[in-house]
Amino acid sequence: MMDSSDPVLTLEDRASVDPRSVLVAIPTLNEDEHIGATLKALIGDGSLQFKVVVADGGSTDKTREIVNEMAGRHSNIHLIDNPDRIQSAAINRVVEHAADPHHSILVRADAHSDYPVGYVMSVAQSLVERGAQGLGTVMDSMGEACFQRGAAWAIESKLGSGGSGHRGGTRSGWVDHGHNAGFDLDMFRTHNCGELRLADAGKQVSLSGWVQIGRDFGGLTFVDLRDRYGITQVVFDSDDNAELTEQARKLGREWVIQVNGIVRERTNKNPNRATGDVEIICNELIVLNGSKVPPFTIEEESDGGDDLRMQYRYLDLRRGPLQ
Repeated sequence: MMDSSDPVLTLEDRASVDPRSVLVAIPTLNEDEHIGATLKALIGDGSLQFKVVVADGGSTDKTREIVNEMAGRHSNIHLIDNPDRIQSAAINRVVEHAADPHHSILVRADAHSDYPVGYVMSVAQSLVERGAQGLGTVMDSMGEACFQRGAAWAIESKLGSGGSGHRGGTRSGWVDHGHNAGFDLDMFRTHNCGELRLADAGKQVSLSGWVQIGRDFGGLTFVDLRDRYGITQVVFDSDDNAELTEQARKLGREWVIQVNGIVRERTNKNPNRATGDVEIICNELIVLNGSKVPPFTIEEESDGGDDLRMQYRYLDLRRGPLQ
């Protein structure tokens, strides 16, 4: 991920990115003091028709009224609901419900921030120029009251931010993490784990999710890959790639992985699964994050009792019935 503190350049100075390929996501909840100014700063004179989607978590102030009024004047501004009310869910919902096939870049914006002229396209172009999958921008905290200004100063210090590159950073470079501003939408997947069907056979696809379970049958290793949409079976064949199959054998439950491969029809179909007619023959495996052995199985019928599931509620929420 890049932490970009480069000055905002004019479009003529940057690599050419089609504005129509850019999708902007803005989570909101009671932001009527700031959302109007934020939208004006992001869209500028409105000549660049990138799509801006505000995902509102049920505001009780005038946030929705302000967004709807601006959407009436700017056809590229849209308002959708975010019933989960948290920012990460808002971003996912924008991608799920508002991304079109031509969208390849996602820019995430805060509803209460000041943005320089040309910010959206600068993020998109920097992402493309550097060949990065994610890009972060430097944030400067501000406050109005005395305590707010003191807290803002503390956050910007190395003690407050831990030396994070996106807090008070002064140069651009590769970092481990940053305040996410731009994403390659194809970074982790081309499809979700619940949508592949027989009509997709022969396609090269990319999926990401949690390892539900792995099954080793010597020359063949099967992994059930799960996300919030469903489960897809992934096959590793040692005759095709012994090293990759050995890597798959080491995967544990709840590891987060990305797989690339070819969709094919299953010989023994699973009628109880929406994707049960197909499987993916994996040709690339990327471990995004390992995991400790979970205290109970993340399945519809879990083996964890109520007390245990409440203790590890964040794991329990991954189960299908709670999605």
